[in-house]
Formats: sequence, structure tokens, C-alpha cells
Amino acid sequence: MLKLQNELEKIEPMGYILLHGMKGFGKSSLIANTLQDTKLVETLFNNEFYWIKFGYERSTDEEILTQLSFLYEHIPKSETASDTLKSECHYFMQYLKKYFGSKKHRNALLILDDVCKKEFIDAFDFGCKTLVVTADKDVLEGKRYSRIEMNDGFTEEQTLGLFAKVLDTTVQKLPVEANKIHEECKGMPLLIAMLSAQFEEFKDDLNNSSARWRYYLRLLRQKDSSNEVIKMFLKKQKNIFDMCINKLQDQVKKYYMQLAIFNDGVNIMPKTLAILWNCHKFAVDEKMIALSNKSLAVRSWNSNFECYVYGVHDLLLCHLRNNLLTPQELKSMHRSFIEQYRTMCRDDYSKLPKDNYSYSYIGHHLELAELYDEFPKLYLDLNFIQAKIDEAGLSDTLIDLKRYRKYITNNGNEELEKKISDLERFLNEQAYVLAASRRKGSLDIIQTALNYSYQGFITEEAQKLANQRNEKLYFSNTKQKYNIRAHDSTGPVSLNHEFYIEISTISFTDDPNKILLGNDLGEVILFDLESHNQRIFSGFDIRDSIKNIIVSDTDLFLAISDSGTLKVFSLTKDEYVMTPDENYIEPLSPRQKQVDWTPMFMPKPSRDDSTMTVSIPNEKIMDAVFLHDDKYVAACTDKGRVNVWNRSGDILSECNPNQTCFQSITATGRDVLLHTIDVTKSTIVTYLKDETKYSYLTQYNARYNKNLQQESKIILFQHVPLNDYALILVTQHQAIYIKFGWSPDREQAFNFMRQERAKVTEQGVVFTCAAVMHDGQYLVIGDSNGFVNIFKADAYQLITRYKGHVTSLDTYWMNDEGYHLICGTEGKLIRRWKFDLESSIPAGAPAFDAFMTSFGESNTIAVETWPDTITIYQDNNMIACSKRGDSKIINLSFDSTGTRIVYVTEKGTVTLFNIEEQTTIQIMKLHEPTTFLKWLDMPQGDMIVCMQDDENLKVWIDCDNVFIVENTGNIISMHKLNDKQVLTISQTGLIKLWLIRDADWRRIAITQCDNGTAEILYTSLSFQKTLLSVLMSNYKFELYAIQKDSTTMPEQIRLTRVVCEVDLGYRYGLTCCSFSHDDKYLAVGLSNGDVRIISMQGMVELDNLSLHNNAISQLYWAPGTIDEPILLSVNRDELAWWNLRLLNQPKVIKRSRKGIVQSNSNPNMSTSPRSSWGIQPSHSADFTPYNQIEQQKLEASKSESSSTIVKNGNSHDVNKYWKCKKARCLNRPALLGVITLSPNYIDKVCVSSDFSNFLMLDTHGMVSNFSLFNYD
Repeated sequence: MLKLQNELEKIEPMGYILLHGMKGFGKSSLIANTLQDTKLVETLFNNEFYWIKFGYERSTDEEILTQLSFLYEHIPKSETASDTLKSECHYFMQYLKKYFGSKKHRNALLILDDVCKKEFIDAFDFGCKTLVVTADKDVLEGKRYSRIEMNDGFTEEQTLGLFAKVLDTTVQKLPVEANKIHEECKGMPLLIAMLSAQFEEFKDDLNNSSARWRYYLRLLRQKDSSNEVIKMFLKKQKNIFDMCINKLQDQVKKYYMQLAIFNDGVNIMPKTLAILWNCHKFAVDEKMIALSNKSLAVRSWNSNFECYVYGVHDLLLCHLRNNLLTPQELKSMHRSFIEQYRTMCRDDYSKLPKDNYSYSYIGHHLELAELYDEFPKLYLDLNFIQAKIDEAGLSDTLIDLKRYRKYITNNGNEELEKKISDLERFLNEQAYVLAASRRKGSLDIIQTALNYSYQGFITEEAQKLANQRNEKLYFSNTKQKYNIRAHDSTGPVSLNHEFYIEISTISFTDDPNKILLGNDLGEVILFDLESHNQRIFSGFDIRDSIKNIIVSDTDLFLAISDSGTLKVFSLTKDEYVMTPDENYIEPLSPRQKQVDWTPMFMPKPSRDDSTMTVSIPNEKIMDAVFLHDDKYVAACTDKGRVNVWNRSGDILSECNPNQTCFQSITATGRDVLLHTIDVTKSTIVTYLKDETKYSYLTQYNARYNKNLQQESKIILFQHVPLNDYALILVTQHQAIYIKFGWSPDREQAFNFMRQERAKVTEQGVVFTCAAVMHDGQYLVIGDSNGFVNIFKADAYQLITRYKGHVTSLDTYWMNDEGYHLICGTEGKLIRRWKFDLESSIPAGAPAFDAFMTSFGESNTIAVETWPDTITIYQDNNMIACSKRGDSKIINLSFDSTGTRIVYVTEKGTVTLFNIEEQTTIQIMKLHEPTTFLKWLDMPQGDMIVCMQDDENLKVWIDCDNVFIVENTGNIISMHKLNDKQVLTISQTGLIKLWLIRDADWRRIAITQCDNGTAEILYTSLSFQKTLLSVLMSNYKFELYAIQKDSTTMPEQIRLTRVVCEVDLGYRYGLTCCSFSHDDKYLAVGLSNGDVRIISMQGMVELDNLSLHNNAISQLYWAPGTIDEPILLSVNRDELAWWNLRLLNQPKVIKRSRKGIVQSNSNPNMSTSPRSSWGIQPSHSADFTPYNQIEQQKLEASKSESSSTIVKNGNSHDVNKYWKCKKARCLNRPALLGVITLSPNYIDKVCVSSDFSNFLMLDTHGMVSNFSLFNYD
């Protein structure tokens, strides 16, 4: 109305306003309501407006004459007006033109309603202000006009208001079906008004039961004309639609009829129509604009897809399907569309267009085309399943498998049933892996299936497809379960569901399978995890994110938005029963199926489903709690206010602002006490209830910001369930358990006691969300490192941890069953875990190592087992076990032969275990436990090196000699240069060169890194032992050249800083690095998951390998026997293989205006990397890179060695194997393969010497040995 009013205010005489839209959307009602403003009519039109309603029964000339006569009769006429004017159309037009052209009447408004022909406009062109109401925009061709589109109809608020009025009730008392009826009507005023009239006849029944509401809803969905209202409405609409469609040219009409195949409410994409109509997408736009002008379709610009998207009203589609087409014609249209698909993708449905439609609705078209034989070909094809998941999502794929199961299985064929069951099991169990890899653009269902432990149709199909794709890198996975704990466990039960929109917060309801989800569009969604049905609760602004949902003990829940508005909603039992048939699979709506779906015919919901709304001017409500059997709601604000309201929204208690900021609130003592957090002072402020009001009682300094450089955000503050006088406070950095006393007279809280329950131990990691289990025994905390940690609530003890980057958490106590459910949100993913103490896996990762061999040989695995032992496995057999140690084992390592293991315990005991002899010997006792443990293979015997304390090394020699090396600093890494010399690097940046002669370690050189106060995090020695890279905590690294001084006798080794404080602008911390075997590249891992590739020629960044989302923990290069520069990057989420040669593909050579041919290829990396170290040319004769002789020997041996392996009499060219592998995806040209890992907390990979096997262990004792597929 406001838009129309604004246009009416701007229109000038001789001007036009076009009110355009499909008939029945309330255009005339809008005008009538607007012109009820008498002041507006007087000011703008001098109280003069005329309304002409055109009809369709008469011929054009007869209709013009009739309406001219009508207008003539209703205008004031002078006494000199001749009667003869009434007999001729020409004289009417002449007189009316003169009348409206006069100064007195030129501001009059002429309303031309229901104009269907251009001749009507021409006949009534009188020079006054003209408002044209039409479904056909072309009637104003050649005229200048302002346009108002009318495709929205009634808002939901208006519809429900009308329903409530005729039923003599309130909007809040209307059932959920009333909202759905509005959605089915698309806000169409004509249909809503007709329904309202019938509702009035049955008001008693409609107010008493929802059964009749469901009846009307079913009629609307099925367009069932057995109901008189629906019948009358459809009859009216039929005449209108027929007239509009029959005016189309034959070819355009043919195109339009084909739109009948589309589902109601979908956004129709130009790419889709280009296939349907077999034309260019630009030609589609031209055809659709003609239909849009006649209100037979609508369009909207989608900025994400950078194209127009189209929609056809449900009633028009229904009219096309039911009145203009026979069932056989409609089936033929669907079949024709499928044939167009087949032609376009050459019978490979995995190559359907990525048009935001085809993968979502291909099943719909096959079903209506009755091409039932195509279903098993489609839905049992892993290529198609991957493409569908990638484009339409996992949830849509699983629903399709259920919806079309009878077609896929050919009505229950036993073999096909087994296959689809296998597929469904696979998709459900691998939901997290599939959703995570889809989100990163690295989805590969074949690799995921090759990792799948359950043997059946899926693994067989994956192996068959992998065999056909020799150009792709795949890995088989040989799994072996070892019993490393006191009891056997398969790990936590994890269920995952992919939602269609980002989730901001989550909460269980009283039904564990129905949860409440908040999003960034101001909606709360009740979601059924089994059926995927949902109900949306609206009321918040669409730009407002839901930040918190709190469910009451009765039938209520409240939600708080980012803007600080609080709303209470009713969650009645009817809403738990979302469908009367539990086996019914409700189809996903277009909004759920299509990315960035745009509503075409209805504004986004403007209704308010809440029963109570609270907002405070200039303040934000930060948190709230239900009180006294949910009769009241208490909330705190960012200005230090605490208010209590009743269910009607009346304030019962108010504690005024006190220039502070309250962030959280909770209640204890049976709601007698309210506790808030004052974030400005880190204090807990307590209020006491006195009759009906709360007043200040006391406060306690929780000291949660103590010793922190920046303020720590509150994550959770609530009472401990089943404990009246205990609180849990979780910040970004710690969890605190607070107990207090309560006086017998119930007037004083005292003796507050603060006990730490958890804290962040890694730099840069913070807690992100938390929840207390409803038995009060356990605390669940999510962190930014990607873990969900479960702590004891009444003790400092980490029980177990799950893998998940959750941002919101809630729990459900299955008391009778003896376990808890945990749910969390991770982007669009809903994650659930089943937790019970008996079968939970301890949080600490077991220590392990592996002695890796070449292809075809057996690896030896050493793993910490219960109780405090080391068990050795080879193949699937246990071959040895150590004696029980004195405490938990924290580190272990194989020697260079794989026959001995050294391990360190928490009590600092260092033990050597001989596998062949099965002897266990304690060789050292350290002052404190250490994670630094190093084998040195020296001519005088093997050495084991540990940190004795922060400043000294302790060394054991094979002859059982133990000694101390003093003043080494806190060593973080050690590198062997040759049989006599080693480098040590301390945490403070001291690089020391040691000459070793048995027990005599003599320091012969020392260099201090220019690291200031920054710590040294990681170092890497190049394969040729000529370069040392040092990573620092200030986001920088230094590079050192290791050189031999030939001018001294004897020759000395020198370290020269050749690049000082290289800073490539990293905003994230450096975690690890590794040189390629030819020293051409340095790979640097970052804390955000990126891998930077640095060319040693000129020290420039060659590229950034982006895939991972978490810190890189390891980097491995393929050995020198492989010609390709293959890099393996590792973090806790995935393993990724890259070929850097694919980054250097030559680009197009172009001509130059200077006559010189120029190449745009990347720099040639074949130049020796040492050419740009920054060493002066005059020094090059005196300083020789260390181990140059060894390097020359290596190159010679490499050229002589063969890259061919032999197994079972068959030879295999390793270089050919790697060279033929192509990139996984276009946007990551170097990425060869990805393995997304199952939950494992040991981000350590053991790699075979020939780069063919990659071994990992998870916390459940499951060893995964990833081997190159078809390597032999």
C-alpha cells in the first residue's frame, strides 16, 4: 500500500502507473484500501477519481463504447452538452479528452481495471492521471509509466488475521495448519476470502479441533474440486487463465504448456529451460520475459547465480496439468524432458547440468514419466550418487532413496533391496565424511567407499570404478582392530544429519528425535531427525540471527536474537505429531531442495508465532531463564538490568540498570535465587526473591579473567542439575564449578567456593560452546581445535572426547536406558553422539609408532596397550608385548632396524624393549617426563637422547653408558649431519653444532636465531643437509645454509643465515615445514590448514595449497626415486596428496607488440636453488655446501637405480604410476587425492620408504593402512 501511495503522490497529468500481476492477487483491493484515505484523494486528485472495470464478453469496440458511455454518465456535464454526443464513440472520446484536459480536472485519477488489450489504453488516453490494472504489461507498450508488481498477495499476518476475525478468536490460538493454508494459497486474496467465508460456517468445529483444518489443507494441496469453495475458485480462475493463455502465439503457447512438468514452487533456472526447449539460455530469457509481461510467469534476479530465475504460480501449473493437458500428454512431456537430459549428458546422469534443479528433481520427472526401469540405473550408480550429494545434498539423496525405493528395488527384488540397504547404511554411517568433504569441495564417494569397513555392494562397486580410473589417485584401506583398552569398544555412536541452511543454535525438545534449530534468518525450526519433517516458528526480523534457545519443562520454549529481542513460543503436543502417518515421507520443499531459493509469489513470513515478546529500548536481552513451573521468565541485559515477566508480558520485578553488563542468568534454590554474570568485573551477582520481587543479595568475584591478556567471553552459565546450590561457569578459556551455602532462614548465600574443572592448554585454542548433562555429573565443552570434550562436573577429569567443530551444544538424558545423547551444530551439519561412561574411550591418545617397509612387505606396529604396556603387531598378529610400566606411556619410537622400541612414561622412566628377545630394560630415569625422544644411529653404537630437564640432555649409548650433556637449552629438535656431528635447536632459538665422540659431546659452533621473544616451533633439515628452516611463533621463519669452510684446517662447518626473518604476510601461525628432496621447494604448514609452497629460487611463494581447515601437523615429500614433486599434507581431519608439477602448467604463449614472443608460463624451477641464497660470488670458491660429495653420490645412485618394483613376478614402473595421475578438481589443480579421516585424535602418519603405504591409529585401537590402489 505504501508503494502505491508513493507512486500516486509522484504521478503527473498524462502519466501512467501500472499495477501488474496475476488476477486474484488483490490489486483492486489494494487500490480501494488506498483510496479510503480521503485526505490523499482530496490533495492529489481534487476528490475526483473514476473506476472503469473492463469485461471480456463483448467485442473490443462494444466494450470501449460501453465503458466510454459509463464514464461519460459519471462526470459532471455542462448544460450545453449535446445529446447527440451519446450516440457516437468518437464524440464521447472528444468530450472526455476536453474534460480531463482542462486545468480543473487534469489531476483526476482514471482507474482502468482489468485491461487486457492495448486498444483500451488508446481509447481512454485523456491526458489525466491514469492507473492501469492488468495482467498483461504489453498493453502499455509505447507509454512511459512507473510499475508496481503484485505477486505477493496477503501477508501471513493478514491471512491469519482474517481467519481469526471470522472465527472470533485470536491469531495465537490458530493451529499450525492455518499457517500452512496461507502457504498453499500463496497469499492469494480471492481464495483466502472465499475460504474465510466457509470457515465462518464451521467456526465451532474449527475452534475446537484441527481435523477440519487438515481437511482443508489436504484439499488445497490436491486442488480437490469436490469442495464447493475450491470448485468455485478454480472455475473462476479457469476462465481467466484460458483467456490469458489463448492470447499467446502458438509457438509461445507450446513452450508455456511444457512448464507443466515443473513442481509447485520451484525456482526454474535458465539452464534447465534451455534443455527443455533446446535453445540458448539467452533465448530462454527472451521467451520468459514475454510470459512474465502477461503475468503467466514471474522472474527475479539471483545475484549468487548471476542470472534470472523464474516461477509459475501453483494454480497456473495446476490449470495446465488438469485442464489443458491429458495425463498421456503430461507423461509424454516428462519423457521428452528425460530424453533431452539423455542427449545432453550422453546417457550419463552423473553429468546432468549443475543448474540448482536437475539433480534435485530428476526422480520426480522419472516417476511422472513412468520410466521406472531407470531408477535402479540411477540410484545404484555411485557416480550419480556423488553428483547428487554434491549438488543437492546428502539429506535430499537419502529422502529420494526412501521415496523411490519401490522403483529402485523393482517392487522388492531381493538383490536390489540388499544393494539399496547397503547404500543407505553407507550414506548414514559416512554422513560426516561426505558432508565435510562436500563442504570443502573434495567429495569423492569412491575413495570414501574404499575406506568403508563393511564389505558388500558399495565396496565392490567402488573397487570396480577405481579400476576404471587409472588417472585418479585412490587408496585401499586395510583395517585391523587392536584391543588397546581395558574393555573392547567400537567407539561412540555418532549420527549425523545434513540440514539445508546454516544453523546458529540447537536444543533438544522432550522428544529426542525432534530438535529445535535457530538460523540466521530469524527462524526457529522444529526438525524431526527421522522423517526430516519440520515446522518453522517465525516472529523475529529476517535479518536477526537466533543466538539462544531455551526449552522449558512444560510446553514452552524461548528464543533470543542477536538484536536482544526475546520471544516465547508454545510447543504443544500437536506439533510433535508432524504427520499422522509415521511412514509418510514428506517431500522437501523447494526452499529446502534448492540453494538460495527465492519466494516468487509470497513475501517471506511476516507472522509472529510467539505467545510473548519482550524487548527493552536501547538495551539488549542477553540471556533468560524460565521460573516457577514456567509461569515467569527472567532475563538480564547488556546494561545491567534484571527483569521478571509473567506469561502475559507484564513486569513483575525489575532491577534497574547499574552501568554494568550482564551476559548470562540462571536460577537456583528452587528459583528463589537469580544469579547473573557481570562481565565488566568478572563477578556473579545474586538476587533474592521476596514474595513476588527479586532484590540484590550479594556478589562473588569469580576471577575468570585472571592472568588473561584479553577478556574471556562467557560460553555457559547455569545451575548444576539436581544440585540446588552449585553453578557451572564456562568461558573461552576455562570451566569453573562454584558451590555456595544457603542459610536456614533462606536469607543469605555464603561461602562461595571456586573450583576449576577444565582449561585450555593449547595456544590459540578457545572453548566455543558448552552444556551440562541433566544428571549434573558431566560437562560437555566444544573447542576451536575441533573436539567435543566431556569432563566430570565435580572433578578436574577429562573423560572422553569426540571429533567435531561444533558451535552449539545440548544434551538429553536417556535415564531409563542409562546413557546421554549429545547434539551439536557444525555449519549445516547436525551431529549427535551417544555417551555412556561404561563404553566411553579415554580421552588420552595411545602412543604408537610403526616401522614402515617398502611395498609388499610387512609393517611392524608398536602401540600402547592396557595396562601400561607396549604391544607389537605384524600384519594381523601380535608378536611381542612388553612388561607393565610404572605409569602411562607418553612417547615411544622404533630404532632404525625395527627390532627395538624405546618409550617414556609419565613418571620419567625411559625403557628399552627388545622385540626379538622380548626383554624390557629400564635405561634411564628423568627428572620429569619428556616428549622429546630421539634415536641417533652412530658408528660407536645407537644413542637414545631425551631431555633430562629444561636445560640438559640425557643420553644412553648402546653399551649401557648414560651421561648428561649440560647447557643444551630446552631442545625441540635434533638433526644428524654425519656420523660425528649433530645440530640441536632450542625453544629459545639457540642452534648448536656438536661434535660427538662416544660420551664426549663438544659444542663446536653456536648461532642465535633472530627470534626476539618468539619461541621456536619447528625446524626442518633439507634432504641434502644443506639447508635448515626454523619456524617461529611470530609468524616468521629463518633459513640457514650449512656450509663447509675449506680455508681452515681441519675443515669446519658453518651456519649462515641466508634469509633473515622471511615474512610472507602470514596471518596464521606456522606449524611445520619440509624441504623437497631436490631442495627446490619448501612447504610450510599453517595453523589455519593452508600449505604455502616456497620456491627456493628467489625465495618467492609459488602457491598456496588450500583444503584443510585445521592446523597442519605433518608434511611429507615423496622420495627422490619418484620424479614427481609429490607432497603429503596431514592434519586431524584428512590426508591430502599434491603434485606441484601441476601448478606449473605452461600458459599460452602470446605475441608482443615489440616483435618478441613472450611466455606467460611460471618460472622454470630447474635452476639450482642455491643460486639465490644471497652468498657473495667471491665466497663460493671457499664455501662448499655441506655433503656435496654425498649429494653427487646420491644423484649418481639415483640415476643408476630403477624406479621399477617387482611383486609376484610382475614389474611396475613407479614414476609412470605417479605421472599419469590427474588433479582431483579444477579449482585445486595440484590436488591428487584426499582421505577424510574418521574420528581420530592421533594426527600422526607413518609413511613407508617408497611412499606407497600410510599408516594411522585411532583412539579405539583401529589401525588404518592406506595403500596405493592398483600400485602393483
